[in-house]
Amino acid sequence: MITDMQTKSIIILLIIPFYLLSGWVDAQKDTTYVFKVVSPKLNIAVLPDRDELFIGLQNKLKIRISKGFKISKVTLDGGTITGKDSSYCAIVKEGLHAILSVYVTGTNGTEKLGMTKSFKISQLPEPIIYINGVKRDSVIIKTKIIAVGKLSAVLPKLERRLPIISFDMIYANQDSARMDTLRAQNSLLTKEMKVAISKMKDGRLLYFENIKCLMPDGAVYVAKPLQIYLIEGPPLYKLNIGN
Repeated sequence: MITDMQTKSIIILLIIPFYLLSGWVDAQKDTTYVFKVVSPKLNIAVLPDRDELFIGLQNKLKIRISKGFKISKVTLDGGTITGKDSSYCAIVKEGLHAILSVYVTGTNGTEKLGMTKSFKISQLPEPIIYINGVKRDSVIIKTKIIAVGKLSAVLPKLERRLPIISFDMIYANQDSARMDTLRAQNSLLTKEMKVAISKMKDGRLLYFENIKCLMPDGAVYVAKPLQIYLIEGPPLYKLNIGN
């Protein structure tokens, strides 16, 4: 049988949780929760990472933007720029400087200026001519030039190769005191050129002139002459150029 004392104890035990719960609910009503929304950080990168645009060249640019933003507009003060997404082509024709402006939209749809970048406007650099990877006023082994025998033209700064349309090779004829000229209609030495080189003595100078390159804008550029010194070197190649 439950006594009156036990009954009172049970009632008290049942009432206490109720009051505790009521107090917790009241406390929650008086509590204000603050949620901080962090906006995405805007980062824009323009590649390649150089501050120079060249006249007579379609300057290719990549514009990379951080997540949460979209490129809405790209302008070039001092030139023209076309493209979309992340790939663009900038063209400049004159002047000293050009200003690139990139406009973006965020998650709220509002357009704003994301970045500006200043570029120096320059003429295309003069092509550098190589033969078998060797620059002018260098020494080259005769058997190597006969085996490979190829001219190449490179735009410095851009590290861009240019097609060679034609060139002349000027050499001392071994049968006389005169200088003879042979012409190639591409970047490769002709068989006649290789035969003439094979007969040249050690230490002789070999000249390449009237070297015509095709520039990026389609213009034909005549590069500076190239001269190299021939040495015999070891017989690394079995030559068969007479047939």
